[in-house]
Amino acid sequence: MPQEQTFRSPNFFEREIDISAPSPTGPIGVPAGVIGTANKGPAFVPVTVGNFDEFVQVFGNLDPKKFGPYAVNEFLKNRAALTYLRVLGAGANETSGDILTTQTTGRVTNAGVKFEGNSAAHDSRGRHNGAVQFIVARHELQTNEAFGMPMFTDNDSYNGSFVHLVRGVVLLASGARLMVLDGNESAVGKFTAAGPDDEATIVSDKFKLVISSTLGNEYTNTDGNPGVKILTASFDPTSTDYFAKVMNRDPDSFVTEQHMLYADFAVDAEVAAATVVGVLSGSTKVSTTSGEPTTEMRKAFGAFDTRYKTPASPMFISQPYGSTEYDLFSFEALDDGEFANKLYKLAISNIKASVDEANRYGTFTVEVRDYNDTDANPNVLERYPNCSLDPTADNYVAKLVGDRKVTYNFDATIESERRVVAFGKYPNISKLVRIVMNDQVDRGLTP
Repeated sequence: MPQEQTFRSPNFFEREIDISAPSPTGPIGVPAGVIGTANKGPAFVPVTVGNFDEFVQVFGNLDPKKFGPYAVNEFLKNRAALTYLRVLGAGANETSGDILTTQTTGRVTNAGVKFEGNSAAHDSRGRHNGAVQFIVARHELQTNEAFGMPMFTDNDSYNGSFVHLVRGVVLLASGARLMVLDGNESAVGKFTAAGPDDEATIVSDKFKLVISSTLGNEYTNTDGNPGVKILTASFDPTSTDYFAKVMNRDPDSFVTEQHMLYADFAVDAEVAAATVVGVLSGSTKVSTTSGEPTTEMRKAFGAFDTRYKTPASPMFISQPYGSTEYDLFSFEALDDGEFANKLYKLAISNIKASVDEANRYGTFTVEVRDYNDTDANPNVLERYPNCSLDPTADNYVAKLVGDRKVTYNFDATIESERRVVAFGKYPNISKLVRIVMNDQVDRGLTP
């Protein structure tokens, strides 16, 4: 069961430590304090542990790239209490103007990276270097299953047989540019003043990604073009040439590789086969969304100067009531940052309508599943059966899963209010996720 500790010192509120196998006596003595990075766990929330096993359960094991856990391990060989504060990319907001920018655009002073300004210079065809690039594709829908999936049919490009999808997001160094070639083309002779088109035909499931760089001879490939690297790629996730497998994904190799694949979005070829591939970047046109600050689209698409986030699911919604579908709840990982982003997925099953006129709420099961499992062979990590949306019931879903969150409030306009704060009513029963209830549901105002 979760252990709760309440601190009465200034600028600190109660916090919850959820450890599956705590020591019998808990932390003993005055704890030392260590601030550092870790593979997982809450960020900027001090957690006290009594031994290294407890630390591993909260923050993860030793990692040669992270020095803090080594200090913890050595100290706890001789002591029985230590408080650890995990740090992540939080930025350095100081003024009310900084905070307002974060609230309106999500950008944070001195956080992440920026892709804008002179590094986004373009050639005669409008292709930008040093910018965020989007690898996109035209997909021909292959099965009836595809026609019922919103990502295909609830899409402005859908015409009944094909659809356009973003398949990858690429960060480029200031002197690098991304282009594409047909699957059977050679780069030799293709680099005229205008260069090859930014659209190519996929041949035998293959296409070529061309990454050019001002590094010149230091950046070459077997096609014999100085400053150019050509990768044979595929959109099939099962292929050894799947583009996410052949492109660089290591931030430490960004300079030498001149690019990094930030994200990829897999689509099974049997569902929707890609026939045309293209490369796009944000334009210099300004956004016109009502209520949002005006900004160039290239800068908006390149907004990687944001604070760390907690992995979260989309919102689960109700069936339509008239023309309205009500937001119900979503889920967040207990670990901040990237760690849990591709570990879990959520499933709702066993939905049953109520047969009791005195209690109109039905029941359902929440399952936390392995990210890589399939519906045919599910790997359920946690299961919460007989859940209800009735906030007065003992089986209210927030009570069964838990909705407790402790976090640091970076963006309070009053400096004394920048401190650790707690949200939620119910302790976290799940070891992996917390539920985030829609306020209307929590107040019993949803049909």
